[in-house]
Amino acid sequence: MTADHKTLATYCDTTNESRRKADSQSIRFHDLRHIHATMLLQMGEHPKVVSECLGHSPFGFTMDVYSHVMPDMQKDAADNFEKMMKQKRSK
Repeated sequence: MTADHKTLATYCDTTNESRRKADSQSIRFHDLRHIHATMLLQMGEHPKVVSECLGHSPFGFTMDVYSHVMPDMQKDAADNFEKMMKQKRSK
């Protein structure tokens, strides 16, 4: 376990203890990992970078799991292409 993983694990343990006292659900380490990846993708981080952060060797696995987080991916790509084409024509 790296120092970062120990820090997250400690956070999970502390949070889970607080939640037990408050009689609510616990947060697992895996939940934090999923939240982290989801938030990065929603903020526009490149999926390949997120895949590498998660340690997924096949990039496709990350896309299979998290593609629902980026429903506008096709539209965004088309919009970006259109913007580039307009810029090229105006020169």
